[in-house]
Amino acid sequence: MSKMTEECVATMDVKSDIKADTKDINDHFICGVVEGFYGRPWTASQRKDLFIKLKRFGLNTYMYAPKDDLKHRAYWRELYTVEEADQLSVLINAAKESSIEFIYALSPGLDISYSSAKDMLCLKRKLEQVSQFGCNAFALLFDDIEPEISESDKEVFQSFASAQVSVSNEIYQSLGQPRFLFCPTEYCNSRAVPNVQNSEYLNTIGRTLMSGIDVMWTGSKVITHTLTVQSIQELSEVLRRPPVIWDNLHANDYDQKRIFLGPYSGRSTDLIPHLRGVLTNPNCEYEPNFIPIHTLAQWSKCKSDAKCQTSSISSDIKLEAESDNGLIEDIPMHLSPTAYHPKKALRLSITEWLSEFNKQKTAYGRSNSFLNLSLPPILPIVNPLPLEENASNDDKPLDMNTASSLSSSSSPTTSSNDSNADKTTEPNDANELIESAIQSPKDTNQILEPMDCNTSPNLSPKHTFDAQMEETNVKNDDLDTSPQLTPKRGANSVDSGEEMQTECCSEIDDETRCHQLTYEDISLLIDLFYLPFEHGGQGLQFLNEFHWLKANGFLVSEFRRKITTESEGPEVSEWYARAAKFDDMTASVGRLLTKLTFCKNRSLLYDLYPYVWDIKGVISLLNSYVKWLGFSKGYREAFQSGDQEPWVFRGGLTAELQRLLPVETVSDLFLYKAPESPSSQIYTIRPYLPNDESHVYDICRKTFALERENITLEDITDFVGDRLVGGFLSLTPEYCFIVEDEMGICGYALAAIDAQQFNKKLEISWTPELSRKYPAPTEKLSSGQKLSPVEQMIHDMHSTSAVYPIPDVILKSHPSVLKMSVLPHIMDLSVPKRILACIIAALKANGSVGVFSEISSTDKKLFDFYSKLGFLQIQVSSDCTNEMSIFMGRVI
Repeated sequence: MSKMTEECVATMDVKSDIKADTKDINDHFICGVVEGFYGRPWTASQRKDLFIKLKRFGLNTYMYAPKDDLKHRAYWRELYTVEEADQLSVLINAAKESSIEFIYALSPGLDISYSSAKDMLCLKRKLEQVSQFGCNAFALLFDDIEPEISESDKEVFQSFASAQVSVSNEIYQSLGQPRFLFCPTEYCNSRAVPNVQNSEYLNTIGRTLMSGIDVMWTGSKVITHTLTVQSIQELSEVLRRPPVIWDNLHANDYDQKRIFLGPYSGRSTDLIPHLRGVLTNPNCEYEPNFIPIHTLAQWSKCKSDAKCQTSSISSDIKLEAESDNGLIEDIPMHLSPTAYHPKKALRLSITEWLSEFNKQKTAYGRSNSFLNLSLPPILPIVNPLPLEENASNDDKPLDMNTASSLSSSSSPTTSSNDSNADKTTEPNDANELIESAIQSPKDTNQILEPMDCNTSPNLSPKHTFDAQMEETNVKNDDLDTSPQLTPKRGANSVDSGEEMQTECCSEIDDETRCHQLTYEDISLLIDLFYLPFEHGGQGLQFLNEFHWLKANGFLVSEFRRKITTESEGPEVSEWYARAAKFDDMTASVGRLLTKLTFCKNRSLLYDLYPYVWDIKGVISLLNSYVKWLGFSKGYREAFQSGDQEPWVFRGGLTAELQRLLPVETVSDLFLYKAPESPSSQIYTIRPYLPNDESHVYDICRKTFALERENITLEDITDFVGDRLVGGFLSLTPEYCFIVEDEMGICGYALAAIDAQQFNKKLEISWTPELSRKYPAPTEKLSSGQKLSPVEQMIHDMHSTSAVYPIPDVILKSHPSVLKMSVLPHIMDLSVPKRILACIIAALKANGSVGVFSEISSTDKKLFDFYSKLGFLQIQVSSDCTNEMSIFMGRVI
């Protein structure tokens, strides 16, 4: 094409009637789904399932545009193989059977030469090939590319826009002018240079793009909070046609820790007459998109908007825009059937979504990064719930979707038209905790709370709180680990043993009902993962309650420090009552997670589990911290949120909850990955109680034996516990935390806020008592016999030369001392991080700036353990410390 010819094309005024009859526009209103995210594409069976749902919901369009299908974007010139062609043909026919228009999109903008006849031929051949499969609608996407053309293109085209228009018009005509969509490089207000009205690029598109080609638009931004009629009218004047909205409201590919389950909102139904259509680009995970799509369908059928009530939350913790739509209960009593209210639509969608959880569906493992061939089903690691091993080929991703290598336990996520970072999840290394204890970003199970804080009618909230904390068998009071919520063999677990045969039918039915997800469970799930600019009502409640409990913790601390028999005042009673309420709220999230693991729809389970598991862990950590506030006498009114950058923590409600903890400098402790196979295993982190002493000693003995060769548990006396952990338990119990599972206590983290004062107390009171209790092994030494490891420790204790003060270089930036240990059977890689985060929050709340631990210089496993927790070796002079010890520390 000559430059003169191009100039003629550029000056053509291809007018379109933007004042077309409203009825005509609505008769051809495009509404449905665009699979246009970055990350692992959906499978063929998922797309077929989508077509059926779209038809049922009354929607009409699906656009195939997965960014990580290499033949859609990176290798767009390559034709499909015979096998791929068959698969795509089947998919297109499946869409037709459901009366869904299948739009095939191609993204050649990364490397196309607009003036190249060869590239034009490749483009035509590719789309003509797809046309032969039965496809009658197409799209060219030029989003997320550099707004530049090559030097050779500049010799032919006047501008970047002219080049794209020329290619699009020619392709449109060569295909016989079918349904055709065009996505511009400036696809939202924020990318229009300098703005929509004065953008040379958009004005060129409007003037010269053929009138039969629809233009896609995301709104004011890539992810638009609110679409206004005025902005669409202004855009339509420039484009000379109404746009098709590529809606990224529910896209989550830009944030690997967020998923959006809230209703379609922020778009007035008054927009419908001014639009050519709406295609939602939803979450990367297919199964959780039911409500986004279902509520879009409801919106598309409405003719007016219902007024929404606005909820509120304390302004100092409103880190993200609150919900503009109120609670579900805020729905007006009388609504026209054609009036759209997001909460009303949500209520209807939840009712329908519930049945999806009980459908038998299989989840598959990661795809091959080049061919995207599905590997065999994921096999469980440690007593998780299994995936079904038999499934049709439709459950495997299409070979043409040559995308990223992503685990099915956390489907990929990378947002719509903007980011291209895949959500990746590598499989757990369950071989050894010490070797892989602190991998990021997700681990295997969740933390739970030690007691049920429901108030007794005969006790005040404080007395109830104390009584529960002093209960011997604390873990049995934990609602999340109660028998009815613990999966039994044969229910849905790996081992279906003989226990199942002993259960009567009524017991099985009761257990099934106990594990059945309810409307309230789904409402909670949605509120925790609502929308990018809004939190759901119950999510806001978590933020509000914890903020209040943290800010008013000093009231409880002051009351507990008083030596008085007086009952607590109304303010203290309120604190304990709200702490009990927060504990109940936390338990509800635990029940949600447990019920989710029994979900028959394994595909839905695997899509949702990593997110629910993640926020469950954070909320449980907050609850543990609340219990420490109510139990500890060492609290100070010194909570200051840091000035952390917004990208330090993960996104969404999970991030905001984390920000409420005084741990802004240790964000790495929140990086861990979810279990690859969902499990109902529960771990509890709580403050230490006096009756835990024997269990802590037992763990200390076991880990001591594991770290040394040629020693058995029988050889280890109580001296090991007395020497290594007894001082912490006796002198600083307020800074001691334990972790337990269904078998009992399985780990601990013990600390002293002032290591120097702690050492002095040990020398004055603790060590002399141990010396009297454990005499020096003088007889063995005098006879020349070899001392056992325990006897050697006793000898060292009696030797004054073995006493070393803590070097000043350590105390200057690490004034607190810590000792941690977990049993090796714990495969949950987040447990050490979470218990450390809990104890750091307690230390930091009382003014500490750093913590250290003294370990043996020969203990490589323990060195690696602390290293993966973010500890670094502190270099000290050899003349001021024991050469057999090293110091590991981290600033908090």
